[in-house]
Amino acid sequence: MSHRLTRGQFFQIVVALLDYRDSTDPTAHCTVYNDGCNDCVRGDEGVACTERACIWQGIPSCSECENGYALENNRCVKKQNTCVSEGGYAGGGFVPYPENPNDFLCCSGLTRAERKDGSTLADAGYTCINEGDFVCDNRYESEYNSNDCRLVMGGFDSSICQSYYDGCNGCSNTTDGNAMCTMRYCEMPDGPAYCRTYKTYVPINQTADQQFSDKILNEIRNYTKDLSCTSSVQCQWKMFGQNPCGSSSVAIPYSSKNIDMTLFENKTAYYTNMQILFNQTYPVFGTCAVMMPPPPFSCVG
Repeated sequence: MSHRLTRGQFFQIVVALLDYRDSTDPTAHCTVYNDGCNDCVRGDEGVACTERACIWQGIPSCSECENGYALENNRCVKKQNTCVSEGGYAGGGFVPYPENPNDFLCCSGLTRAERKDGSTLADAGYTCINEGDFVCDNRYESEYNSNDCRLVMGGFDSSICQSYYDGCNGCSNTTDGNAMCTMRYCEMPDGPAYCRTYKTYVPINQTADQQFSDKILNEIRNYTKDLSCTSSVQCQWKMFGQNPCGSSSVAIPYSSKNIDMTLFENKTAYYTNMQILFNQTYPVFGTCAVMMPPPPFSCVG
């Protein structure tokens, strides 16, 4: 009479065997180690070691461990009660050993997400991101894995910027699609993220250019959304942009208390010049109504 193992019984046996290996093999979970004679590296293709001839066998010792394990007395032991910090590896990659998802729990406030764009071998697996802070930190986040990068709820999209502030560090986008940032540590964002300079606008096609224009305007609105004030003098409207007939196309309120006015003027001038070039490039039609200045508003409370 034959007996079949259930899936649960099978995994119990596998776990027991792994625990037995861990207790008897001093190099278990080591990726770089010395076996008592030769130096070895354990990777996707197996184990590769030097080929020294040793008369005496020494004591094996580890120098580097698999993810989820830490060095302790020259052996790799399972980490206890640890969590994955922002940008850390959270399992699911191409590794030559079984992984326990419970070893890759994100620290408080972070969300487990597929790494970056999820389409390359380098991005295989998961990481932990700070989703919901309205900062598109493109070291770990992208439109693929984070709402912060999808322009929802006023989220910040750094892809339109040449240089930007991410809420903690100053960053610049490079030509290869990566970002170079200062390495200042911030426990919490100092303030909202914003572009310091935009990427040069070069017409591509009408649909793509309109999407780019919408992102620029969204970023400007996001920059000025804090309308707190201490005086009515700080409360103003800004009219900018240009419709096909030459009138302003946008009017937004702002408080001069909360923004860099020189930067704000540069932002609105960029958007206006971009719309002028857009209207010259494509057959754009619209009403020739002239936008009138909105009524003034006051600082209340």
